[in-house]
Amino acid sequence: MRKASILIGMCLILALALNVWAYQRTHPEIMQAVVQTRNAVNENADGGNAAATAEAGMQLQGLFQELVPIYDRMNLGGGTASQLAKEAAAHANTVVMKAKANDLAAAKAAAGEINCGGCHGQFREKTDAGFQIKTGG
Repeated sequence: MRKASILIGMCLILALALNVWAYQRTHPEIMQAVVQTRNAVNENADGGNAAATAEAGMQLQGLFQELVPIYDRMNLGGGTASQLAKEAAAHANTVVMKAKANDLAAAKAAAGEINCGGCHGQFREKTDAGFQIKTGG
């Protein structure tokens, strides 16, 4: 009976791990969400909606944090891409703090500090199918 319980427990753990793994987003999916969420920060700030700006800022922060382990696994630029994603997450945190303080101009300015081009210029290349991460970057 004990062996059966252990086997059932291990199967449940495996099923949970596979389920979590299946829900991980791809890099292109995350980057598309970054664009949409950054636009939402700007639109909400322009519209005077501090709560929605803060919410979008939190989402943006989470997206950049989601990129860090991806870039760590790829070792892009010897950790440069991970560092840029961490810096972007910090700027997104500033968006949240400024929006919560109802300083929407500062929140929008913090979103503008996110240096997309710094990473894209180093680690992204255009292909016939769109963009891809440079190999060996």
